[in-house]
Order: sequence, then structure tokens, then C-alpha cells
Amino acid sequence: MRIAIISATVLVLLSGAASAAEKPLWDKLVDVVIQHIKTNGPDAETGQFMSMARHHAWSRRQEFVSLVVPYLKRALVEAESPMIRQRTAYELVLLRVPEGFRYLQQLTLANPDPEERTRPRPLDRIRQFAIDRLGLPRDTREAAAIAAHIRKKERELCRTQDSGKQDAEQDKSSVRRKPRR
Repeated sequence: MRIAIISATVLVLLSGAASAAEKPLWDKLVDVVIQHIKTNGPDAETGQFMSMARHHAWSRRQEFVSLVVPYLKRALVEAESPMIRQRTAYELVLLRVPEGFRYLQQLTLANPDPEERTRPRPLDRIRQFAIDRLGLPRDTREAAAIAAHIRKKERELCRTQDSGKQDAEQDKSSVRRKPRR
């Protein structure tokens, strides 16, 4: 990945001064990263680049999300470690993907092994995540109440996202084409 970014940078620099019609350097680098994700999938280096790119990649965030979500969904199903599945679910929730919400609800209601007293149980971690990211009231402690709050947030956040897509589709379909002459 680094070699691809460095080679893209060198090519841009060797090609001379950019004309007004050419893309800015950051756009070219984002294109390289997107191509890398398409061919190899997301990895630590693409994540590092995205953290450095910040506002340069912000306008294309939906493209990145659409490329990364299938990998996260697969990790949620295939990961051997329960901790990896839980962290993946958190990422899916932040991206407003329903599977992340549903996994956290199931894990909350499963109330895993209460004998694990030495470290925080998954319910404790989910509760803290819901407090920090989903606005769960701090005094909520029961698993059923936490799961209900996560379900409510799923409906709010995922419906808003879907309704936004539906509104955009309706806007496109309502635009009348001018007849050809």
C-alpha cells in the first residue's frame, strides 16, 4: 500500500505542474486508496491513510463506507474471537448498519457468563458503548432496557438513512425530462 501511494505521489510530481483541468494530488491519492481497497480489501495502511487524509477524503466517505461494510459484515459472522465480533458490531453501529445493532441486542439479551468477575463482561462494555455513542441514560443497568434502547436507536438511525435514500430516489423520479425536439 505504501509503495502504491509513494509511486502515485512520485508520478504526480514527475508529471510537472498540475493544470487547472487535472485533479489535485489528494484526489489522486484517494483514487489509489480506493482502488487498493477494491482489489485487496481494507487494511491497516488504508486506515492510516484515511486518518491522514481527513477532509480531503470526506467528500467521498460514502464510497469508502460502501467498500468497507461488506468486509465488516463478514468479520461479524466469521471472526473466531467474541471480542473481535463485538468491536466489529460497534463499527457497524457507527456506520448505521442494522446488523451491528442486531448483534449487540442479541449479545445484550444473551447475558453471557456472569461468572466472569475479573474483567468487564460484554454487557458492561455494550452498556458503556451505548452510553457514549447512543445516548443511553447512565442509570440504565438492566439488559432488557439496554437492548430496547439499542433497538430504538436502530429504528431511528437506520430509518433516517433509508428514508434519505428514498427521498433522493423520489426526487430523481419526480424530475421531468424535457422533450427532445
